[in-house]
Amino acid sequence: MPRLDDCYLVAGAVIVLALGQLTVLWPALRAASVPPVEATRAM
Repeated sequence: MPRLDDCYLVAGAVIVLALGQLTVLWPALRAASVPPVEATRAM
């Protein structure tokens, strides 16, 4: 089997990192919209 080009390795790493960032973006934005007083209040 021929060896893959290095560009595929770089492209794969970039895609995995971008998907990871997009995956955590929505929960992070929701958490950032909660005021600290509400987040630390005892229930």
